[in-house]
Formats: sequence, C-alpha cells, structure tokens
Amino acid sequence: MKEKEDSKKKSAIVIGGSSGIGDSIVELLLNKNYKVHQISRHESLNPRVKNHVCDVINEDNLKKTISEIGKTEQGIDVLVYSAGCSMAIPLEYTKRSEYRYLFDVNFFGIMESIKSVIPFMKNKKGGRIILISSLGSNIPIAYDTFYSASKAAIDSLAFTSNIELNDFNIYVTSVLPGGTKTSFTYKRKINNHHAGEYRSLAYAVKRLEHMEQVGMRPEKVAKVVYRQIKKERPKIIVVVGLKNKIFYWISKLMPKKWLFKIVKRAFTSE
Repeated sequence: MKEKEDSKKKSAIVIGGSSGIGDSIVELLLNKNYKVHQISRHESLNPRVKNHVCDVINEDNLKKTISEIGKTEQGIDVLVYSAGCSMAIPLEYTKRSEYRYLFDVNFFGIMESIKSVIPFMKNKKGGRIILISSLGSNIPIAYDTFYSASKAAIDSLAFTSNIELNDFNIYVTSVLPGGTKTSFTYKRKINNHHAGEYRSLAYAVKRLEHMEQVGMRPEKVAKVVYRQIKKERPKIIVVVGLKNKIFYWISKLMPKKWLFKIVKRAFTSE
C-alpha cells in the first residue's frame, strides 16, 4: 500500500536545501506530500528528505546525481535551485578564482541543473523550475558586485528559457526575495584588508547584514515558491513581499541615475 502511495507522489529536487530558504522549501514540499531529494555539500537534518551530497561546481557529479534521481523517480516534477554564495570585496581586489567560484555556484550550477532535468520533465509532460534570485538583481548591492550580476543573469535566464520550454509544459520562475533572515548573512565572504582605502566597505556590509536580519522569514519565501509550483501558468518573475514589490517597480520606472544615487546613499552614508 505504501509503495502505491509513494508512486502517486510528485517528485522534487531542491538544490541547496540544507539550510536557509532552501531548507524551508524542503519542509513545505514534504508537508505537501512531495518526495523530496536534497542536493548540497551538506546533508539536511530533516529525517524525511533524501539527501545527496554533491558540490554544484562539480559539473559531472551534479549531472550524475540528478540523472540518478530522475531514473529512480521515473521523472522529475519540480526543480528548485536555492544554492548561492555572496562576497563583499572591492572589485579591484577580487581574484578571478573568487568570482568564477561565485558564478559557478550562483549561475552555472543552475544551467547544468536545468539541462539535466529537462529530459525527465519532458518524460512527465511538464515540470516546474524555480530559481531563487534576489531583489539585488534589479537593485544592485554595493560591494557585492558579482552576487548582484549573477542574480541579474538568473532573471534573464528565466525569461528566455520559458520561450524554449513552455511548449513542453515546463515553466521557469525566478523568485526575488528581499532581505531574508537566515544564516546566509554569516556565510558571506568579506575582505576587510582594504577597508582603509575603501572607507564605505565596512558600513555597506553592516547595512546589508541589518537588511537581511530584520527581513522576512524564509518560510514566507517558501510559500511563494509553492504557489508558483501549483500554478497552471507560473509567472516568470515573482517579487516576495509588498514592500519589495513597490521597490522593484519604482526601480524599474525611475531613471538609472536616480536609482544609482539612492543605492549609493543607502550603502555609503553613515
């Protein structure tokens, strides 16, 4: 009986589901009766999830892991990519290895994940792909240059990939939270060696930490993600939270030089 019930459950992969927003998404999908597979460098402590230890920058291992899940489940219904990293380093002193690593985690890991799940979603005649982006994709964050750029790339990827995939009933949604209270804040790589030269660096880091730690709960983001998964025709871009939606649309409508002045003031004025 249990095997028959399991066979009726939809299958989901959450990449980066061991903590933060990803962990909340894992919990919600499990509560909604999904079979959830979690992929990250660290195992989730949730006893109900199926863990797969894998670093997303290892392209071959990532593709192999997703393929094994797809074959086991005879298809994949949902992919959520929540893995990410951030660094606060002056552009001048950022090493190539550092920004390459950030893009490998934040963007190129997404590319390989999407490519890997498409055949399995085609096999099930549809699927939902959710990418956790950031409000920083449209309102860039000072001293977090590459994070903001990688998130902007995610939004563009979601837009164009839908043109290719919607005919297969596969929909890609980029979800943009604002500041969210998770441990992600304390995992950010910070280079303070040049704080004397770049005097606003320390202040910008503190401002960003404050925005995150007084921000929304990750459970709120998870609920928005789930609503898009259940939609017949999900949105391409979804901003989480009324205040963030207002900021998003104002930033879209105002001249870029005005937006630049606002962002500069927010992160450089004590």
